[in-house]
Amino acid sequence: MDEQFICPFPWKWSSIYEKLHREWSERADEEIPEPPHLLPAITNDAHRQERWQETVEWATTHGFEIPPIAEDEKYFKM
Repeated sequence: MDEQFICPFPWKWSSIYEKLHREWSERADEEIPEPPHLLPAITNDAHRQERWQETVEWATTHGFEIPPIAEDEKYFKM
């Protein structure tokens, strides 16, 4: 059975969000929107995966770096 990466586990995603938000705040560029917010715990896998992709695209587009995510920090759908 193939595993499909959905997003980082919540604790890892939260630390990534905090890092991105801190770097965004320090940059103080009004042209760059705030990074995408985390979703509530009751959100389904499709929405989590979509929001994670939005976060990655936001970081890439605006020159921010997503730190590496270890395998044990990733949430997969079986």
